[in-house]
Amino acid sequence: MNWVSGFEGALGRELDDRSELEVTRGFELSEVESDYLRQIEGLSPERWSELSLDERLEALRELEHRLADIEGRPPVELRGECLGAGQCGYFDGREGIMVISEGLLQADSPLEAIDTVAHEGRHAFQHYAVAHPEVHDDPFEVAAWRDNFANYLTAELYGYEAYRYQPVEADAWAYGEMIRKVFVDV
Repeated sequence: MNWVSGFEGALGRELDDRSELEVTRGFELSEVESDYLRQIEGLSPERWSELSLDERLEALRELEHRLADIEGRPPVELRGECLGAGQCGYFDGREGIMVISEGLLQADSPLEAIDTVAHEGRHAFQHYAVAHPEVHDDPFEVAAWRDNFANYLTAELYGYEAYRYQPVEADAWAYGEMIRKVFVDV
């Protein structure tokens, strides 16, 4: 049974117990890695407010480079673009680029932008791990990501819950939240 058939069965039941849909979360940052990320000056809330949009984008590019370093993958190009309402960003695996909404660059706080860069960077890691399985210690998770990329569920076609709790998204959402917490109360 692959993740899709198990997932579809879970969707047919009530989703009160989300633990059925959770992905193994085998990541945790060491204090050294957390400090490495916190050293990016532009991402502290007081410094963020002083930066131009270009400087904010540069601080987020530094975040992407450091996350890639921690994950053992090459960094990807990060661009700011005007995206539609409700869109924070995306990773284009074919082009190897990450796009973040200009709205996040204009925000008073860097936290949503940090979360988005980490989330989309996690997708970059997932693609990298599928091509280079030796970089991830869980071959079953890599296989689930590979299968998920081949059977990706969009929110428009399958609804938000199906989109949100599929393996690549559940993992990326959790990773983004973890990285965001590194910068809370800094």
